Amino acid sequence: MASFKGKPNSERVEYGYFRKVVVFLESEEDRLIIGDRWFFEDGEFDFKPADEGCGGGSSRVTALVAEARTNHFSAFGIVDRDALAVEPHWSIWWEMDDGNFHASRPLGEYIRVLPRWEIENYLLDPEVVEAVVANREGRSVRRGEDALQTIYRDIDSVVNISAAVIAGRKHGIRVDDELNKIPADALPRQIENRLGEAAPCVSELATRIREFGAPLPEGSAAHWERISRLLDGKRFLKRLDLCGKNLGAKEDRRLELADQARNRGKFIQEIKAFLDEFKKEAFV
Repeated sequence: MASFKGKPNSERVEYGYFRKVVVFLESEEDRLIIGDRWFFEDGEFDFKPADEGCGGGSSRVTALVAEARTNHFSAFGIVDRDALAVEPHWSIWWEMDDGNFHASRPLGEYIRVLPRWEIENYLLDPEVVEAVVANREGRSVRRGEDALQTIYRDIDSVVNISAAVIAGRKHGIRVDDELNKIPADALPRQIENRLGEAAPCVSELATRIREFGAPLPEGSAAHWERISRLLDGKRFLKRLDLCGKNLGAKEDRRLELADQARNRGKFIQEIKAFLDEFKKEAFV
């Protein structure tokens, strides 16, 4: 149900009677993770993808929430942080203080912006990634700080790729997924070739991303918790060979990662906090 227009009265009555809160997400992939894997036991929510029958994304989420509220639904939206990587929201995209970030509400009172690049970043918990990669490689699972080795073994490349994506957005240049496959030593030249005149600002943007982790020691859990906010999660998973073209396909491990993340219940507490806010605001 991508739109509420023309919906039968019985469906509208059902939402009101059962006091469900409609939560729009950017895509069906997000719904499969958040709605089907993480918060399926909470019957007070109806998670809906914004891309059902048309293009999704943050602007579509915003439009659907506005339409739903016009029709007297208790509706909210959750969008990725990368929705702010455009004018006029660049300053909020780079905001390092969590309190200021959450208080800004740049997309309106009923839209919550994830503090991480996208949903895939919540699958990048070091212990979660290590468990899945170790299973794939047929070896023992590393624990504690050792689990971070899998995440950090190519961190510089991921920072540079993320910076290249941001630079591309600022200059209207699309950065293709082929960068994910390029070895670390060849990556700077390939970024330069793809971005052309926009390439010189990649180094500056990469520095700003690294500043999110400073002064915490690189390779620590605390450092990862901070710097991972501004990394392109989907591209990172592709570089780790954990993300295919289609969620649920054999070569795509995102649903497996989502299950592991739910079992550990770490980063996804940020999303739960949004849902708790929605309940309070919807049922006052």
